[in-house]
Amino acid sequence: MIFDKLKTKIINKKKINSNLFKFKIGPINIGFGTLIGCFLRRMLFLTKGYSIKKIILQSSYSEFLYIKGIKEDLSDFVLNIKKLVLKLKNINELEIFIKKKGPCIIKGEDFIKNECKVYNPELEILSINSNVLFSFSVIVNKGVGYTKYKNSSIINEINIDAYYCPILKVFYKIKKKKDYENLFLFIKTNGSVNHEKTLKKAFFLLKNSLNIK
Repeated sequence: MIFDKLKTKIINKKKINSNLFKFKIGPINIGFGTLIGCFLRRMLFLTKGYSIKKIILQSSYSEFLYIKGIKEDLSDFVLNIKKLVLKLKNINELEIFIKKKGPCIIKGEDFIKNECKVYNPELEILSINSNVLFSFSVIVNKGVGYTKYKNSSIINEINIDAYYCPILKVFYKIKKKKDYENLFLFIKTNGSVNHEKTLKKAFFLLKNSLNIK
């Protein structure tokens, strides 16, 4: 195919910050830069990732009331849980149990287990203000894209929206030369995946899709 003649590849990469990289890809035939950029963007957003999909409390609650001994109300607790960035090791689902006695602050580091890596361990989840024993568990699983929660019929179980994709943002620019184009692809992640490896997987899918005989 026409792409093979130009031998399109990743020419170089530049780190903008810890989670944002800029890749220069080329050379690309005139007029095809936007097509390839759009395809890569779509494939990157199909990258598999991990998310907490359920919280199981060991005590009763009301979404409109404060939890006894806890600074945050239920909605703030859930929002903080959703900010956790984690990855499971060689498994697709895991239940993590948390049990703490106050006064203390439960952080992301409390979710670190042999089978689970946390990328924002400093994140504060909730504060136990008094001499209260608070326990709960969360279900982490692997998935693709976004899954909207469904109300649980089981008491003390809270299903939450799960955003699995570790890719947060992708955009691109095209720079035209006389006989070819260069694609500048910007990839922002949540820190749990390698930018270049993830891009190469998307390239592999692009190459296979165009292998028409």
